Amino acid sequence: MVNACAVEPEWIKVREFILEANVSKPIRLLHFTDLHYKGDLDYLTTVVDRINSLSPDLVCFTGDLVEEADFVAPALEQLIKIKAPLFGIPGNHDYWADVDFEMIKDRFHEQGGKWLRRKHQLERL
Repeated sequence: MVNACAVEPEWIKVREFILEANVSKPIRLLHFTDLHYKGDLDYLTTVVDRINSLSPDLVCFTGDLVEEADFVAPALEQLIKIKAPLFGIPGNHDYWADVDFEMIKDRFHEQGGKWLRRKHQLERL
């Protein structure tokens, strides 16, 4: 419980995996989750800068963008600075906060990605 409250909210962990695949060009995929943005702009800027420093081809976000709906717009203002298409899904906290999923969908689309709520996306990269 202490880790969840004191350590993990500020913890950026990077792991690299090389998957064997028969592709002509490797794809660099970055995954992040559980942002739980509550207004700490410095932290979110650090996250976005770290993502961009890894030069991903595609970024996946898997839920819990915010704790409260009021933080969605400022979180999106930073996330659209990610320099790769951003694909994401909502998490339980996003539902509990009753966020505007249409706003998120529109911003992800503007950024080059998609908000995948109740659907899937299958494309050839």
